Amino acid sequence: MRVLLIDDMRNGGDPKEPHGINEVRLRRGEIVREGLHTSLAELRRLGRKGWRGLCPGTTIFCIGREKAKLSYFWKHCYGKSRSGRYLGSLANPDTGCPVETDGVRLSALDFEKKRLHQIVEDSKAGKTKYSALWQADGNKIVRMAPAEYMGRYMPDWFDYAIADEIHQLYREAHALLEDLADATLDGTRKEHMELLSTVPLLIIDDLGMRKLPLTAAEELLEIIMRRYQRTSTLLTSNRPIEDWGKLLGDSAAVTAMLDRLPHHGHVLKCGPRSWRTKSGNRGEAQ
Repeated sequence: MRVLLIDDMRNGGDPKEPHGINEVRLRRGEIVREGLHTSLAELRRLGRKGWRGLCPGTTIFCIGREKAKLSYFWKHCYGKSRSGRYLGSLANPDTGCPVETDGVRLSALDFEKKRLHQIVEDSKAGKTKYSALWQADGNKIVRMAPAEYMGRYMPDWFDYAIADEIHQLYREAHALLEDLADATLDGTRKEHMELLSTVPLLIIDDLGMRKLPLTAAEELLEIIMRRYQRTSTLLTSNRPIEDWGKLLGDSAAVTAMLDRLPHHGHVLKCGPRSWRTKSGNRGEAQ
C-alpha cells in the first residue's frame, strides 16, 4: 500500500515548502516525503486507467484541512515582497511579480480585506470584478483549493473518500468552569470563550455531580446563548431539570438557558437504574 500527501495545487513555489502530491514513508519513526512526486493536474490527465498502470496496488491520498479549503489555500498562494523594487507589494510566488488590480499594485492590507472573496464590487464604477485572489500580473488566473478541484474535475477518480470534519470538545461541567476561571485569571477568557462558542460539538458532562462556583449559572448561560442555533451542545446530568435552578443558584439564568436548550433539541431520560448495573447483571447470568 502506498500513501501520498496532497500538499497543494502548485508544482512550484517556495523551494523550502513541499508542493503538489508527494509519496510518504515511515523512516525511523518519522514520516518523510520520498518516492513519487506528481500533481492533481497530472492525475487528472492520467485518469484511473493510467494511474492503475503506474500504481496497481492500493493507494491512500491524504490532505489536511488547512490545505483542502479555499479560505486557507489562498494564504499559500501569495506572499509579501520584502526587498527589491516590489518591496511591500503582494507578489505571486510562481512568477515573483506583483499582483495588480486595474494597474494598481496591491499591498498585504488589500489582501487581508479580500482574501475570502472571489469577486468584489467596484463602488465607483458600479460593476463587479474579480478580486486580487483571482488575478496575477494583470491577468485573471483561476485558482482553486485541491478539494474543489477534485470535486469539479475528478468526481469519479477516487473509490472512497473519508472526511474528518467533526471536531468536538468534551469537559465535565466543573472542569469546564474551572478552565474558564483560569482563563479569566490568565487574561485569555475572550479566546477561551471563543473556543467554547464555536467548536461544532460541545459536550458538558455530569452537571450537578460536584459543587459549582457561584458564577456557574451566568457562565453556562453565556456559553449556551453564544452557541444557540449556531452549533451543537450535548449536556448530561443525573439531576432532574426541575432542580437546576436550585442547583445553580440562579433561577432566572437557568430559565433563560432552558428556554434555548430544548429548542431544536431533545431530552433523553435514561431512568433511575444504571446501564452499567444492567450490563453487569447480564454478564453474571451468562
